[in-house]
Amino acid sequence: MLKITGSEDYYPTPETLWEQITAGLKWEEVEYVLEPSAGRGNICDYVKQEKERIRDNWREYAGEGIDCIEIEPEFRAILKEKGYRVVHDNFLTLHTYKHYDLIIMNPPFSQGARHMLKAIEVQQTSGGGIICILNAETLRNPYSNERKELHQKLEQYGAEIKYYENAFIDAERPTDVEIACVKVIIPEPERKTTIFDSLREKGYEEYETERENSELAESDLVSAFVAQYNREIEWGYLWTEYLRLGALTWKTVD
Repeated sequence: MLKITGSEDYYPTPETLWEQITAGLKWEEVEYVLEPSAGRGNICDYVKQEKERIRDNWREYAGEGIDCIEIEPEFRAILKEKGYRVVHDNFLTLHTYKHYDLIIMNPPFSQGARHMLKAIEVQQTSGGGIICILNAETLRNPYSNERKELHQKLEQYGAEIKYYENAFIDAERPTDVEIACVKVIIPEPERKTTIFDSLREKGYEEYETERENSELAESDLVSAFVAQYNREIEWGYLWTEYLRLGALTWKTVD
């Protein structure tokens, strides 16, 4: 049996607190969830419970709808044993194009601002919601550039913030620290790509050049073949870049 110690910042969230925080959330509209500081899976268990409450056949198992990130190897083992999909070991180094309807998190209190900024960065890719528990001091005392940046971002997106006293006083690991619950929706960005414009522009320019030099091209068949080959290589590269826009770029952690 694994001996769980956890870090000094590890404070499992009481289920009763999540019930308060997520009251009114339309779970039927939440399909893909990311828990970036998953610990032993308390939040994941709560999400799974809520999803199954409204839809019995919500995915065949939790790993299909919930992605987890956890830095502690012992906790990752527990998450996998529960059937959750662990996609990375450090949220702050995550790079992904995957869309998450909701990021729900209780990050380390000492790194709350950094983790919340990362969550905003992830959701800026395709839009989505964030529910995050922070040490109230993170928001009440914006003494660092990081906290100031977070304050600006939360104002920019019209975040909803509610403070709770003694929310962890009866928790598995008690603390009397005041917390803040932050709820924010990051809008889906406007989709814009110049790839097809580049393809059209390149094709037109090359057509004009070939037309003007048609006599030379006809007299030098080898050069014509080489030019055609290079053009196909360049177009293939642009098409590959286009396909990469939709790629999922997470890694599974052992």
